[in-house]
Amino acid sequence: MKKIARVLFLVAVLSSSFFAEAKERPSCHVCGMWIDQYMKTRNVVIMKDNESHDFCSFSCMVRFVKEHRDKIKKVLSADFETKELIDAEKAFYVEGGDIAGVMSLVSRIAFETREAAEKCVKAHGGKIISFSEAFTHQEKEQE
Repeated sequence: MKKIARVLFLVAVLSSSFFAEAKERPSCHVCGMWIDQYMKTRNVVIMKDNESHDFCSFSCMVRFVKEHRDKIKKVLSADFETKELIDAEKAFYVEGGDIAGVMSLVSRIAFETREAAEKCVKAHGGKIISFSEAFTHQEKEQE
């Protein structure tokens, strides 16, 4: 009986620490995937009230923005190479190629410079497009 009690106690302690860690681990506001596994495709939306929301992908960010356009102050995308957040509207996006999309049939990944985007296209295929083009293409894919 004492062995069973010890085992149950150990299971309770381990599971509570696991769930406490999972609660602290940032996840995508739309799909729930952990952001730290998608730092290269991460997007952040900053609302007019300065609240921010993390997204694992361009696709999840688009789903959110479509419903909250009038409340959004700024959108940031991770530079695929450096993982640094950059102004999404100024970024150069590579669409398609052999890099798998995250939550999307087609990848749409951001780069801070045109040179970095061109280097990606040369290595992986795809084409360079603007934020508005990437957004429109993603919206159509989600229809």
